[in-house]
Amino acid sequence: METVVEGTIKNWPVSIMVAPLDNESGVSVYCSPEEIHEGRSTPVNVLEICNVCNGEFFSHALAMKHLRQNNFRVSID
Repeated sequence: METVVEGTIKNWPVSIMVAPLDNESGVSVYCSPEEIHEGRSTPVNVLEICNVCNGEFFSHALAMKHLRQNNFRVSID
């Protein structure tokens, strides 16, 4: 089951999709930034951080730790 977490990287809105791997030994993470926000296009540094955040991790906790280390903050509604 996929999980989508809304948040920000360097104050730019992003969506993080976390899905379990087929072999049940970890999770796959994909970062998707908003293309347009407040009339501006996505900054290059946010795209670079998203590319660093994408990948496979041994657990959901490790994936979230990696995201936090790369300036990801969860949005609170």
